[in-house]
Amino acid sequence: MYQLLFSEYGKDAKYILTIIRDGGGWYNSICRHNRYAHPLKNKHKKLYGRYYPHGFKSEHVDYYNKHFNDVVSYFEKNNAMENLLVIDCTQEGAVKKLEDFLGIESVVDSFPHKNKANAIRPGFSFRFKYFYNKIVQPIYAAVAPLLFRKPPPRSWQ
Repeated sequence: MYQLLFSEYGKDAKYILTIIRDGGGWYNSICRHNRYAHPLKNKHKKLYGRYYPHGFKSEHVDYYNKHFNDVVSYFEKNNAMENLLVIDCTQEGAVKKLEDFLGIESVVDSFPHKNKANAIRPGFSFRFKYFYNKIVQPIYAAVAPLLFRKPPPRSWQ
């Protein structure tokens, strides 16, 4: 998407790439996020070609690292690094970094954090998906890598 936006707005815009620690941290984050994935409507398969990330850590970490490197390389190639902010919102000073990049002032010192990783969300639907996935995801992590060894093609790239 960054390429389409850059082709439209070029150096007249500012671009922000948010990151999470590293590829391993991102992988852990999407595994936690998938605790509440809908058994039939999970969008992970559409985005990454797998029903769940579980069992495919190296594939997902490689995807994360490739995406990061592709974005940075694209902006370097277009002599537009001053238009790109790479930011980890969990790091101290991230709000100040964003303020400086955008040339604005904020009333907060840190980004708010909702939906903490280990919280079980209220409501029957969330609980059903959570407990369903608590059973299914470990089985998927053990079996799927044996059945589907090659990374799936991503038609949207």
